[in-house]
Amino acid sequence: MTSSNDNLSSKLELQKRLQHRLKSRTDTTSRPTPRTYDQLPQYLRQVLPDNYTYIIKSYKEIELEKFEGAPTAAFDSTFYVNIASTEAIEEWRSAFHNKTGTVFRITRADKVKGIKVIYHKDFHCRHADIAAIKYMQKTYAQKAGQRRSRNTNCQCLAKIRLEKSRLNLSHPCEIHLLYNHNHPLETLNITPQTPSIASMIYTNPLLFPPLSF
Repeated sequence: MTSSNDNLSSKLELQKRLQHRLKSRTDTTSRPTPRTYDQLPQYLRQVLPDNYTYIIKSYKEIELEKFEGAPTAAFDSTFYVNIASTEAIEEWRSAFHNKTGTVFRITRADKVKGIKVIYHKDFHCRHADIAAIKYMQKTYAQKAGQRRSRNTNCQCLAKIRLEKSRLNLSHPCEIHLLYNHNHPLETLNITPQTPSIASMIYTNPLLFPPLSF
């Protein structure tokens, strides 16, 4: 009788553990509360766009590279963002690019029908080795050679996934970001361009009245 009770209790304990594991995978209530931009760790504040809130699933800082112009942040993190559409994801990506100067290329883009998955794309830095391999397959040797010269075997990557089943949550979009560039980042050119003579004539014809013969 005692052995049967022990077996029953062990089965119940095993069932509880399995239920707890399943809940921890699907329920976000056990995760930390959302953080505003000012509440993020220092490295994340340097990189992630503001005007969003984040739920951090995992975060690990990486030793910084030591060379002139090296980025001042390096980490491996998975987090959830309060964005719930393809358009909002692209806006977040644009803000990330403008803030960090990171130029991503698509590594993988699954064809989604919107039934279960709304968005699923993997990205790599333009200086990654995979980018060099892809460009080596180009038929235009000159362009391939130019892009191969960018290869620094950079490991920076991002994986973005938005599932339809998570749309009822406050932070449905999941992003895994391995941010550890081994090269100086791109400097964005924000200097306004000098208008051409043709554009000046078009916008203000009084400055250049038509010639009469």
